[in-house]
Amino acid sequence: GLLNDGTALTLYTVAVAAATGGGFGPAEVGARFLYAAGGGVATGAAVAAVVQFVRQRLDEPLIETTLSLATPFLAYLPAQEAGASGVLAVVVVGLWLGHRGPRLLSGPSRLHTRGVWALIDVLLEGFVFLLIGEQLPAVVRGLRDYPPGVAAAAIGVTVGLVVAIRLTWIVLPSLLPRRGGHCATTDPELSGRELVALSWAGMRGVISLAAAFALPETAHGAPFPYRDLLLACAYGVVLATLVGQGLTFAPLLRRLGVEADHDEVARQRALARAAGAEAGLGVLDQLVARQALPEAVTRRLRSAADGRRRRSHDALSRLDPEEDDESETSSQAYARGRHQMIEAERDEIVRWRDAGRLADESLRRLERELDLEEGTLPPP
Repeated sequence: GLLNDGTALTLYTVAVAAATGGGFGPAEVGARFLYAAGGGVATGAAVAAVVQFVRQRLDEPLIETTLSLATPFLAYLPAQEAGASGVLAVVVVGLWLGHRGPRLLSGPSRLHTRGVWALIDVLLEGFVFLLIGEQLPAVVRGLRDYPPGVAAAAIGVTVGLVVAIRLTWIVLPSLLPRRGGHCATTDPELSGRELVALSWAGMRGVISLAAAFALPETAHGAPFPYRDLLLACAYGVVLATLVGQGLTFAPLLRRLGVEADHDEVARQRALARAAGAEAGLGVLDQLVARQALPEAVTRRLRSAADGRRRRSHDALSRLDPEEDDESETSSQAYARGRHQMIEAERDEIVRWRDAGRLADESLRRLERELDLEEGTLPPP
């Protein structure tokens, strides 16, 4: 999906440049697109390799978070300066480092980086919608040169085509003959209700609007033709899909009876947790064979790994359709009891702080330990 957006924006940028530059020959446009796309991908791959090399030699959460914030700009700016696609460069570096992230970042760095990016994500989304609202009066004023019927028809046709094209793109592959029981673009298990739900999930947002606003105000010394009407059409698509489809999406899913298979997700998570615990126990056996650990430490480590494996097996048994839903497994009982214990521990260390027996820095350290442990438990 990211590559799709990046490639589309690259092609769009090339098309605008060709339209405003006075030439739109297939060979010239094709060469521009290949250079922009290829240069963006190459720049992103090069920056990703350098950042990966640096990250492998860092072990400081603050520095690693700072580098993660700077990485998109390190990829975008050189590509743009070279006339290539900065968007594709950012997409490539993000995919590359995101895939290798589990091996590049330590646990503390990952927790720190995710927290910072979650905050930035919320702030950027809010800022984007503020910009959308701030630009709306200018778009409305630009429609004064068009008859109301023409503007309404253009917006309506645009919104209808966007919705219809997505519906066709989602449904059509399911109707094509399948080789070996599989279709290249559609999961063979998708039902008609699920296809309808997917087709209604095509909300458009800031990318569509940013692309429209990227149209230059003039071309060849004259106003860019129909720019205000194109902006209004883009606004219509954003409002119709975000507000219309967005507000009706949840009721539609309920009406269709489409919901996520939470049991399957929990089953895969439990199996992966059990496999991880087995791998850890395997390493522990190797350490014991080399007599690299004291016996008391070995018992503690084995107990912790056995606990994770036991919780996984409890979760799998709870997902067994023959299991009594009313019964409480040992894993559930453990989680319920541990939640209550953690809450009591929090209250106690806060009382220590209030009594002047514990510094604020030590309080935050202990709170972090409890928060991390609570995050590993099922919800109460």
